[in-house]
Amino acid sequence: MAIMILPYYSNTIDTDDICFILRATRMVEKAKKIILVVDDISENIDLIHHIFSGEYKVVAAMSGEDALELLQGGLVPALVITDINMPGISGYEVCSYIRSKTGIQNTPVIFISGLFSEELMKVGVLAGGNDFIKKPFSISELREKANILLNPDYRK
Repeated sequence: MAIMILPYYSNTIDTDDICFILRATRMVEKAKKIILVVDDISENIDLIHHIFSGEYKVVAAMSGEDALELLQGGLVPALVITDINMPGISGYEVCSYIRSKTGIQNTPVIFISGLFSEELMKVGVLAGGNDFIKKPFSISELREKANILLNPDYRK
């Protein structure tokens, strides 16, 4: 839970004050932009969660199928970070699905993959991806690319 610092205004905090603080904290949590992370390797999800969880709400999917289920269930992410090669539905297919659905079709997508070639990048662009990062990735590179896509006015 986030801790809010409120200006000092009395010697005591009553139940109403505590309820106000809890409601305000929940509103801040709800207002956070959502990053959907799709990867079949839990260590990658844990790392990306660690990188972004302070600023964003991070939702994880361990497969392309899980990602589609979340999206079909109404999840509206501000950014999707997805592995390409996963059993079943690939990251390319997740991205193609996003591009086909009203309401999320403009969601930026970053592909992350241990395999890297010009051909894979072309397929990613054709699927609608916004960026491509090779594993193992630099934390600063991922953070920088995500910030650019999440915040159009972002300046380094």
